[in-house]
Amino acid sequence: MAQAPSYQRAIVKQVLAGDSIIVRGQPRGGPPPERQLNLSGINAPRLGRRNNAADGKPDQKDQVGS
Repeated sequence: MAQAPSYQRAIVKQVLAGDSIIVRGQPRGGPPPERQLNLSGINAPRLGRRNNAADGKPDQKDQVGS
């Protein structure tokens, strides 16, 4: 007989790409442990920045602090 799968809980800290994430566990007496997960079988395109066709400047929503 096969063993039942074991599950672990984690918090997504950062999304590196469409198929890569960094997760962290709970802090216990120090910084929380982190692990990078690369998901297989996912084809996610990278997002690019759009330029405003009228003036050649990046869209306002792409500018930080505006």
